[in-house]
Formats: sequence, structure tokens, C-alpha cells
Amino acid sequence: MHQLITEAYLPILDIYSKDKPEFLLPFFDSPVIRRLADISQWCGTEYCKYYSHRIAYSRLDHSLWVATIVWNFTKDKKQALAGFFHDISHTVFSHAWDFLLWDAIHQESSEQHTTKLLREDAVIMAELDRLWIELDEVDDYSLYPIAENASPGLSADRLEYTMANTYSIWREDLRLIAEIYGDIAVLTNEKGESELWFQDFDLAKTFWDYSVKNCEWCYSSYESVSAMAFLWEIFRQAIDGRLITHDDLYRLKDSEFISLLESWKNQKAKSMWDFYKNLDSYAISRYAPKTDKYFVSSKSKKRFIDPLIKMQDGQRRLSEISPEFVEKRDYHLRRKEEWIILDYTV
Repeated sequence: MHQLITEAYLPILDIYSKDKPEFLLPFFDSPVIRRLADISQWCGTEYCKYYSHRIAYSRLDHSLWVATIVWNFTKDKKQALAGFFHDISHTVFSHAWDFLLWDAIHQESSEQHTTKLLREDAVIMAELDRLWIELDEVDDYSLYPIAENASPGLSADRLEYTMANTYSIWREDLRLIAEIYGDIAVLTNEKGESELWFQDFDLAKTFWDYSVKNCEWCYSSYESVSAMAFLWEIFRQAIDGRLITHDDLYRLKDSEFISLLESWKNQKAKSMWDFYKNLDSYAISRYAPKTDKYFVSSKSKKRFIDPLIKMQDGQRRLSEISPEFVEKRDYHLRRKEEWIILDYTV
């Protein structure tokens, strides 16, 4: 496999597909694709002390595995390429940039330049031409519901990052990953669209349990929200101080931005980055606090999956057959806004 792929994550590739989508390999020469190997899937949260990850995990890793899952279930190059390209417009530290764009709830602003970046990449355009594939057939992965569908359906994108976190953060054995993945098939859902679904109730519930844990303890946790919000404050400091421009965040790699930041003779930015690298705790307030400390709203994107399951009387969503699912889902979605306070004087 290509040298840009994180070696520790390679064993999962054999789980996702025995038949490798080797037609993707020429695209690894693309500058846009190569940059993703140095853009964190963890959105920069691995640089503070909140989390301890089992493996490194880049946007390129995620994109390749999404494409591999799509390929496994469709054997369609266009659909697999759309999955492969779906994150190319992520900035430094990925979704942390969405906080600067006031998009913490939806976290979609970072995806707005996909078509432009693809069109401007000579390697990608030449390879698409060689495959007789048009740009508008691969620049939006939501065209293909196996790759991406409306929440809370199960798509390759949601499946991949749920499995990756199950392996890396919760340190589950690869045998569980293989068992869950091996139970998944494709059917037509209630909207008449293709969707990934489960054949076994217990495995669907296990998968959903990890999906909720990932959101509560990772994506929308106090740790994740406060870390990404503080990172965008560092972005703002760097932009206001003319260290970088907005456009630079779509061009730079994570390591390049960090190098610029650490060599910059701006004491405020340096103190903020030094604080962030040692960030390991926070306080919570039910009301907007009156304090000179940095604080941020706990509101953020809620990610959950309501998988389809094959039953004797037909296909049904987990929410239709599991009161436990409904109770936990509603508790998760209805969590009231709180305020996360960091021990940093503004």
C-alpha cells in the first residue's frame, strides 16, 4: 500500500475489502490528495492532552477507507472516487475551522471548495480524463447514498469513522470490527435509496452503542468542543496578526501551520498554543459565566446513526424496535446548552 497511508491502520483495509480499488493509486500523486496525509482526522485534538489515541489517523486514511467501503459494496469507480474526494477541502485541523465560520452545529463549511480544488489539480483532472469520468460525477459524494446519505442513515462515511474510533479510542479488537462489518449488506430503504443495513440485531445495537459513545465522548463532548473552539481562537490570532490568510488554511498542512505558529514572535499566540498543548481539564457552568477566563458554548453537531435491521417482518430502524435506543438518542439530542470554561485568561 502507498507510503502515505498510516501503517498502523492498514489491517483494517483487509476487513473493508479483499478486492482493493487499485485505480485510486495514481491519484496519490496529486498535491491535493498528498496534503490530506498531514491533515488530522482528529481535528487537532491530539495535540492537547484530552485524548490518547491508539493510532495516528489522517484525512487521507479516512478518505481511502470510505472509498474502499464504497467500492466493496458497489464496484463503481465513480462512487468510490466521490468518497475518496469528499474531504479534500478540509483546512488545517479540519472541523476546528468550522467554529471560526460559525458552523459548529452543522460542520459543513469546510466542504465548500471541493469542486474548485479538484478542478485546479492537474493530476486529478488528467486521471479522471483517462478513466472517462467527468468532474461533476465525482465532486459531490452525496450523489451516491452508499457513500453519504441524510442523517441518521448509515453511509460509508459514518460507518468508517465509527469503526475507526471504535478501534482507536475504545481500543476494541479487530475481530469485533470484522464481525460488525461482515454483517452489513445493501438494501433499498423507505426513501427508495440504497443504504447499508444490518442483518443481526445484536450487532446493529453494538454498532449503535459505539456510535453514541463516539459522539458523547468525542465529537460533541466538552473536550472536543472546547479544544476545537480554542483552536479557532488561535486561527483568528494568526489571521489577525497576518501570519496567515484564510486561504492559507486550505493550502497548509497541519505540521506546516504548527511550525509557523511555533516560530512566530507573537507572544499571545505562543502562550495560547503552549496552553493548548497542555490542555487537560475544564469547568462547566449552566449559565454564561462572568469571568475573565476563556469559555465557549457546549452546542455542537450531534452525530448519531439509526441503522436499518433485517427482521422477519421486513426491514426496520433500530428506533422502531428498541426503546433503549430511543431513550438514549433523545437524552443525547436534548442535552441542554452549558458553558465550558478553560483556565486561560482572555
